[in-house]
Amino acid sequence: MSKFVRVFITLCFIALVFISLAYLESISSGKYIKDVQIPVAYDVEKLCEKICDRNQESCFEPNSVILVYQNVSPDLMKFRQQFSPMIRQMNVSSLVRDVTNGKFQRRPFCSLDEIDPVYRTLRKVRKCAIIGNGGIILQSRCGQEIDANDLVIRANFAGLESYEQDVGNKTSVMMINDATLTNMYNTLVDKKSGVDGLNAMMKYITRHLNDSTIWFAKSTEAHNSATRLQKIATFFAENELRPKLAYSMVHVTEAVKSKEWKFRGYPSSGIDILAVAESLCVNITLYGFYPYEKDPHGRPVLHHYYQPNLTNFHTRAHNFDREHKMLKDMHKRGLLRLVYDPCVTAAANVTG
Repeated sequence: MSKFVRVFITLCFIALVFISLAYLESISSGKYIKDVQIPVAYDVEKLCEKICDRNQESCFEPNSVILVYQNVSPDLMKFRQQFSPMIRQMNVSSLVRDVTNGKFQRRPFCSLDEIDPVYRTLRKVRKCAIIGNGGIILQSRCGQEIDANDLVIRANFAGLESYEQDVGNKTSVMMINDATLTNMYNTLVDKKSGVDGLNAMMKYITRHLNDSTIWFAKSTEAHNSATRLQKIATFFAENELRPKLAYSMVHVTEAVKSKEWKFRGYPSSGIDILAVAESLCVNITLYGFYPYEKDPHGRPVLHHYYQPNLTNFHTRAHNFDREHKMLKDMHKRGLLRLVYDPCVTAAANVTG
């Protein structure tokens, strides 16, 4: 390479540097860009240590965030997990870092306004009740105590009619899994359950969930779940049903894996809820968590309190025995309260 060519390349490089610096200076002065939107090449977990609400009063690790849609039309509900957001209104230093290094440093927290203003988070509270569906809750008369909690979380459209004295009536959050999502879609959208099934589900939603959040905790990428959730949202809007729809920013199993529970196998819905509730609640009480056919006093127990013919506790999907031992240990260590006995006759004790 001749000396002239080398000099020419050097001058071109210097000119390019000056042009780049001038461009960055124009950005910092606001000459070209006022409202910056930068596609991030990493998912939210890698970008943000915490996700916070607008006032930074409630912050969560990404795998514990529940994204609640607020005041948005169904066609804008995408239910995308681990998405690469458009970070809005980035400050100049972050922009320059992206332009020069091609990546962001992990930030201490990200606001939902930066991620997408169509979301909010759940608010952190002091007292939470998680209601399992086990028959141990029958004749407990715990309903009033349950409803006194700041946040009441139930699972999979568990029956409430005629059981209020035992299980309460308040529902802040209804967690649903894949099976319940399928049932909702088949009933509300595809009308596979007929008019009676449709009316029964709409009645349940209207009576118990119109001011609640329905939370899908599983993967929205599997089983066409995102599309089905969006169509359910459309059904709600068309029929003036008011539940807020929400989903986990990250598949809830990741929240279970992040705990020091040494958990193996496929967690039950109750364990999924608990993994997220630990970030929401200061004090947690569990009702209806008991996986055995007889209670500690030898009396028979139904598998689900609202299904009198369901008595078989055996399943290959979950290791209920191991889950129960873990919960008993957490109760003894003061990490949560596990209720077995009737609420009006005795304090909650864990025995057996």
